Amino acid sequence: MNEIRLGAFLKQKRLESGFKTQKELADFTLLVQGHISRIESSDTSPNDGTLMILAMALDLNYRDLFEKTRTLSEVEIIHFQEQEKIDKELIELLKRIFRLIYENDDNDSVLKSKLLSIFKTERIGNIQSNVKNRIERVQNRVKQTQLEGHLVFDTTYDYYSKREAVMVFYHYVRYFSDNHRKSLLDKLDGIEEHETMESKPDQVIDLANDSFQFSIHGQLLSEKEVYAIIEHYSTTKRVEVMFKSVQD
Repeated sequence: MNEIRLGAFLKQKRLESGFKTQKELADFTLLVQGHISRIESSDTSPNDGTLMILAMALDLNYRDLFEKTRTLSEVEIIHFQEQEKIDKELIELLKRIFRLIYENDDNDSVLKSKLLSIFKTERIGNIQSNVKNRIERVQNRVKQTQLEGHLVFDTTYDYYSKREAVMVFYHYVRYFSDNHRKSLLDKLDGIEEHETMESKPDQVIDLANDSFQFSIHGQLLSEKEVYAIIEHYSTTKRVEVMFKSVQD
């Protein structure tokens, strides 16, 4: 009875999450499509690790999911709540890191190098090379889209960032104990800050800071003039995008 409820529930949540087919969910999670099919058809009982991976992909709570497989003791409820907090923090942190990497057009960014160096220390099947290859495929796809004159939307970055986060999560669920994910979270904590501080030091300029001065042909510009130039540039870029979309 529990298996039937679980299978129907997961199928419903998969569809609600935008995964129209089992293959789409399999490609997102690294789970085998046939295994997902058997779970949804109630032909097999997934282990706890598989349920955790599905929960992260479909934005589900551990307790709601596990209670469809068995009656949980108070100890189990507390354990799953504590682990869920760690795992969701890990997923969110990985999503931020991967988004920063994808938005950076430099294949050799500081953040990417630091992330891969962390994975290099983990003794599991080729996680470093797998992550590296997937990152580069997404970066190349983003570059190609931009070269063709198209915008890369936030939803695209969000999809690829979450997908890679879930795939990394898959590796750590499959090859390590639950405690190891807390260790990974500690290692990753704060490394995305270096991307803005070290890799892009001139990306944001505070115009109210007196240490910055702007000039044209040696003539200093007032703050009002600087803002006017920025607004003109922004308007020009918006017009270019609109004109390009009309041409396409």
